[in-house]
Amino acid sequence: MDDVIAAIRSCIESDTTLSVGVGHPKKVCTRIVIWPWRIASSQDLRSQTLPREAVDARRLPSPLFSLDFLLFSKEGVEPLIKVARVLEDYAVIELDDARYKLAEQPLDPELQVAILGNAGVPLQPVLRYIISQLSIASNAPTDVSAPILEKGRMIIK
Repeated sequence: MDDVIAAIRSCIESDTTLSVGVGHPKKVCTRIVIWPWRIASSQDLRSQTLPREAVDARRLPSPLFSLDFLLFSKEGVEPLIKVARVLEDYAVIELDDARYKLAEQPLDPELQVAILGNAGVPLQPVLRYIISQLSIASNAPTDVSAPILEKGRMIIK
């Protein structure tokens, strides 16, 4: 999970001139703050089962989770707009053997007031994103190949 946040931080810093920190908004002194605030198991992903032969006994599967994080700006709304534009290009993040989906989510005003109020952070504009794990890679061979597209038609092998 730390690797995914580090990748997001790196993307923002490399595509903008903004300094990015990770942690509680009152304790981080960068222009943009990434604050992971909730981790939950991804029930929709847990319901998917892998075929028995696709499981590699030497490697345990990664836990399936989703991570909510908030983005804060110390300098108003304009830096948040820049960050949102950058993150639009990174809908899927691939790290090692796993793929993660990054999606912006609306933040209900009541939830925003509750989160910021409980954290002692003044009410301010924030962006909310959710990272969820898409797949678990496996070294197991598979005989299922993707269909081939030929001139707009799908050919099944």
